[in-house]
Amino acid sequence: MTMRFRVAALRGQIVTTARRRFGAIFSGVFLLVLSSVLTTSTAHAVQAFSNADVAGAGLAELGTSRPTGWNQPGECVKSVQRWVAAAGGYFGGGGVISGYDNSGAQEVSLGSAVKGDVIQYTNANGNDQDWSHAHTMVVITNHGNGRFDIVQSNSPAGSGLVTRADNMIPTPAAGWVSRVWRFGTVHSGPVPNRIALLTPDSQIFAKDDLAAGNWLDQNTAAPSIDVGGRRSALINPAGRVYAKDHLGAGGWLDQGAAADKVVVGFGGRMYLITPDGWVYGKDDITSVGGWLNQGAQAVDVAIGLDRVAIITPCGAIYAKNTLHNGGWIQQSDCYTATDVEVSSTGRVAFIRTDGAVFAKDDITGRGGWLNQNASATQLKLGANRLLILTPDSHVYAKDHLGAGGWIDQGATAVQIAISDQGRLILRNPFNQVYAKDTIGPAGWLDQAATAIAIAS
Repeated sequence: MTMRFRVAALRGQIVTTARRRFGAIFSGVFLLVLSSVLTTSTAHAVQAFSNADVAGAGLAELGTSRPTGWNQPGECVKSVQRWVAAAGGYFGGGGVISGYDNSGAQEVSLGSAVKGDVIQYTNANGNDQDWSHAHTMVVITNHGNGRFDIVQSNSPAGSGLVTRADNMIPTPAAGWVSRVWRFGTVHSGPVPNRIALLTPDSQIFAKDDLAAGNWLDQNTAAPSIDVGGRRSALINPAGRVYAKDHLGAGGWLDQGAAADKVVVGFGGRMYLITPDGWVYGKDDITSVGGWLNQGAQAVDVAIGLDRVAIITPCGAIYAKNTLHNGGWIQQSDCYTATDVEVSSTGRVAFIRTDGAVFAKDDITGRGGWLNQNASATQLKLGANRLLILTPDSHVYAKDHLGAGGWIDQGATAVQIAISDQGRLILRNPFNQVYAKDTIGPAGWLDQAATAIAIAS
């Protein structure tokens, strides 16, 4: 049974007529700083946005400067207020303590500070209006042992410059302390069901929920995007790779590489294929560069959590579980595969040159491939779920490894995608986007969007 779709534009969520220059999103990045002593304050419930996005908003302004002086945008606290707002939260006016209390921030210890937490130097006597030695920073990484990677504004003092300081130890003035405040929600792990799309004018929108609409403008255009967990990576029109870990406008970080393809794993690990066919990978996106040569050339690459698989130029499949150079284990002979996929659980599957689908869980050597008794033009994996698009454009899925057992999903599509935990997404022949979490011939939910490409 084929699902019937109506043609519709993005409803109320995506304005596809707004065209932006790609370079405008990379205006700079902010660095916030950590310091702290455990103190008591009014208990508050944190706000609903992702706490880590505060740091992402600061990093998006790195290297830029603004006017300084009382209440000017280049001052440290005014910059943090702007970053909290950009992340989707609220940080209003007040003193060095009351400003946080009045905005519903939650105080935490310095040792427990995480990405997006705000460090505020405060007079130890509790004087809420003493700004004489105040400084405000945002945590990027807590290295432990009292050392942090932070983003901050107006450093050096009077410059209004957004800078980053790694391995720094908070050092408030004598008689002052470091207090740490949290505005957003801290996620214990990656968001598993993020969906991204390219609108007809190549603008990127994304979201985490299954309800119709709710798409968030990512404030850039690109010909290619991939998503893994909470991380998104794109290749811009100039062929350069950018990435970020938050859902919201802007915040894209230059990764210092050109690529023909980039993929993102469930835990955020990224691999790319350079224009000359070499494979590189890395985990950290906060610094430009840092890509590690994997000692192989490929025409296709796929990543799950730690497991990565490639198709070499001769059509052979290789795989491994490490990020260091080399260590590839051959999985098939040449002239075998046209597409390879890896799930967040480590399952590997491929489409053979004749369209047949094979899969397995073990990569210790060649062999062990199980024929899935299906022919496909597209193949996607999420957790232990397999999703295919057949030559006649029908969508099928199943949750087990073995011959047959495919379940018709009651829809036709021109593109399929699947999240790390198995959410099914399709783009139908009218370029409308539908999604669901269950396997069966019904249950598709209109996502109120039109797209030329989807990713998850």
